[in-house]
Amino acid sequence: MPEIIDWELEEPTNPKPVLTVIKKNKLILFPTDTVYGIGGLPQDETVETMMVLKGRSPDKKFPILAGTRSQIDQFAAHIPQRARILMARFWPGALTVVLPARRELSGSLCAADGTVAIRIPAHKRLREMLVKIGPLVSTSANRSGRPATGRFDDIDAKILEGVEIAIRDDTHSCKMASSVVTVESDQIRVIRQGVIPPDVLADPLRVLFVCAGNTCRSPMAEAIARREIESFGEQARVFSRGLMARSGSPASSTAAAVCSEIEIDLSNHHSAPLTAEDLAHADLILAMEHSQRMLLLALFPARRDRIFTLREYATRRPGPDVRDPIGGDLDTYRRCREEIRILVRKAMRRLLGLFQ
Repeated sequence: MPEIIDWELEEPTNPKPVLTVIKKNKLILFPTDTVYGIGGLPQDETVETMMVLKGRSPDKKFPILAGTRSQIDQFAAHIPQRARILMARFWPGALTVVLPARRELSGSLCAADGTVAIRIPAHKRLREMLVKIGPLVSTSANRSGRPATGRFDDIDAKILEGVEIAIRDDTHSCKMASSVVTVESDQIRVIRQGVIPPDVLADPLRVLFVCAGNTCRSPMAEAIARREIESFGEQARVFSRGLMARSGSPASSTAAAVCSEIEIDLSNHHSAPLTAEDLAHADLILAMEHSQRMLLLALFPARRDRIFTLREYATRRPGPDVRDPIGGDLDTYRRCREEIRILVRKAMRRLLGLFQ
């Protein structure tokens, strides 16, 4: 039997035992946000071992689990625009995306049509482990033809016998496999139905900016972001709301003035208070202040993984608030505009994986 590590005990993740096993081309078993999986180094030897253990045909390839977007560059030749939208909406999460594979990628990892399947899971501790040890070639922890499971105690004994380390954590599993999709001629094709309903996949990406009154900072961020992602057309939308906003107020005259200096028009903006429906439909929520983020987290804890401050999301680290310029002069508003412009640009590039 394998060594068992119990993540349900809330102990810090120690990657060393796992890394030692992985480097020996051995398999590990681990929890995900969907079902339990097995995996190892993305190498021919590992794939062969996994196929024998599962009793699976060599023509059915295994997906790659990654911890970050940058790790995907090792496997994908390029990422179609529609695929970037899907990644922005559902990663980390239960969506596996089939992408064009790099030419030099081993035939054991890519399909006959030159594609590779990749996913970034929503299980936080698994993702942290993947960041430290690197991507894994993976598959569900079941024998071929038998159902996958989200309960450790239901894992087939033969699967357990084939791994060196088994990590237990039933708390985050949804007990359903990920949805698998590919993008063909800018259209989404579902290869395997899973957690995500097919009719949801075609929806546009929605980014929500939040401030207090929705007349200065968030309208500026909304308008700047819209220009940053205009090449995505109707596939990506941005909007803004205020935690204490009145309905129908125009953008402040000073905010409109400084935005017109960079050819951004706020004349059609009308303030709107934040609603639960706004939060439910947004794929990313970016607040201007830390206190606003904390309030949003308290009110909508289910959206925890999607709520950040603008600075935190753009720079990947905490930092000072984007301060409210209300009552300030033109220079105060210009400084605020430029701060927002820099942060929004970084945030949109991070969200859509536009790092090249």
